[in-house]
Amino acid sequence: MKDWLIKYWIPLCALFVACLSLYLNLQNWKRQGTNQTVLALNIAVTFVMLGILLIAIITFYSRNKKLAEKLRQCELTGPVADQIKKVGKLESLAGRADRLAQYLEEVWHEFDKEKKTMPNPIGLRSMPDVIDQWTDKQLWRFRIRYQDYLGSMEATICSTAKRFLFTANPPFSAPDFAGN
Repeated sequence: MKDWLIKYWIPLCALFVACLSLYLNLQNWKRQGTNQTVLALNIAVTFVMLGILLIAIITFYSRNKKLAEKLRQCELTGPVADQIKKVGKLESLAGRADRLAQYLEEVWHEFDKEKKTMPNPIGLRSMPDVIDQWTDKQLWRFRIRYQDYLGSMEATICSTAKRFLFTANPPFSAPDFAGN
């Protein structure tokens, strides 16, 4: 309240003086016998409404100017936008990695149902030369998804991380399909 009074003390004083002048003029008119109270009140209400409208317009423009200035300061530059895009891509890769882990667990359950031991899913020689059993097909599908995931990572992440990932997990050769 104190800040508001300090900020608007001049218009408040002008309003007080205008109201005092109007009151004194009305008292003077009553003594003279010409009662123009209705006209004076109409003029006063009109000026008050115009004053409020003027204050509202000035407030709107000042706030709009401040908002435009803030928006200009927060503009996304090219590097910032690229970093945000990269974060989104990395988040997408993390979600795909979670789905890969779930799919690998499903494949393991398929092997477990048939009482077979699951080989290393990304090993070089872990796949048979001919894929004819259901579990081997599921493992092959996982490997395809895994290779697709590695390709997406290669396109997204930096070169040092790429070198680490692709030297730790070398690509594997594709076996022949039997029937499908």
